[in-house]
Amino acid sequence: MRLKDMKPQLIRKAQSMYRLLMSDRLPIYVLGTNETARTLTDVLSSMGRAPEAFVDDYDRSVECCGRPIIKSAEIPTTAIVISCSIAINPVTAVRRLKAAGVEHVVDYFTLYILGNGLFPPPKFCRDNVADIEANYVQYEWVEARLSDETSRRTLERLLQFRYNFDLAAMEEFQSRLEAQYFEPFVPMQGQEVFVDGGGFDGKTTETFIKKCPSYRQVHYFEPDPLLMAASRKRLRSFDRISYHEVALSDREGEVYFDQTGTGSGAIRERGNLRVQTCALDNVLPQPPTFIKFDIEGAEFAAISGASDIIAAHYPALAVCVYHRQSDFWRVPVKVLSLYSKYKVFLRHYTEGIEETVMYFI
Repeated sequence: MRLKDMKPQLIRKAQSMYRLLMSDRLPIYVLGTNETARTLTDVLSSMGRAPEAFVDDYDRSVECCGRPIIKSAEIPTTAIVISCSIAINPVTAVRRLKAAGVEHVVDYFTLYILGNGLFPPPKFCRDNVADIEANYVQYEWVEARLSDETSRRTLERLLQFRYNFDLAAMEEFQSRLEAQYFEPFVPMQGQEVFVDGGGFDGKTTETFIKKCPSYRQVHYFEPDPLLMAASRKRLRSFDRISYHEVALSDREGEVYFDQTGTGSGAIRERGNLRVQTCALDNVLPQPPTFIKFDIEGAEFAAISGASDIIAAHYPALAVCVYHRQSDFWRVPVKVLSLYSKYKVFLRHYTEGIEETVMYFI
């Protein structure tokens, strides 16, 4: 695996665009109305470079942060557009802008490295560079234990992206969320006991049931009461589902949870809700055969809380590792210390930061 620091080269290449953006010669437009776009607008406004408008072809609102929302067809040809698409389709977003004739386009990842600390890091990227530099030997260790060439190539491309913030490294990926968690190498032979850790809206469990209708039991974990209510409604026609309105962790207790009503809710020091936590080892009446963890950065703690189950029964695991950079190596170190015979696979399901899953089979 080869990892080269491309940041100086990328900065040189985009420097003229950055100088143009920092001047007052051209108006700024921001693609997207997400958290990244809103935070960027605050920073630009504090510099006297507030954007003229947000661009969003799917948002039906008329304004965001006091600025109008327009469609991409309305972007002036003289504008500089900053794409704040970072999670799912950032490559496609930039391509569409350029195809529409927008001459001056910069993605947020490039803007971040150009700003040299002026702009907040992209979501889930705060510790990327420091962790990769400090633990590169661990990433090499992970690469050596991946079970196929697709996994090794995925790790290499993701590290290039997450270390250099170079969106070009993601051009070979496609958004294929429908395949997430249920790859052909994940065994499902009937009578499965499935743990949906971080159930969100119930779609993953629904997909599991469709793929494995002879399942024995589903244990559904979701600490957000709003999402749990929506999940129960979505899954009401299915039986053999045990609902657990708790947060998975490595111990029993109570924590603050940032309730958002979306998939971004997570354990926080200053969350707006108190929720119960539990360790998987202590709540399941029967050993699971397949565990999925997508719990916004608490995956390592949840694995620790399932150590007895993993060591004794070695269920198939699908663990999201994109929330924390160190999880790319901490998670496999932990899991393989519990059961060393797992085969390890890595897959990525978007063009951006989100939805990287490590499998243990």
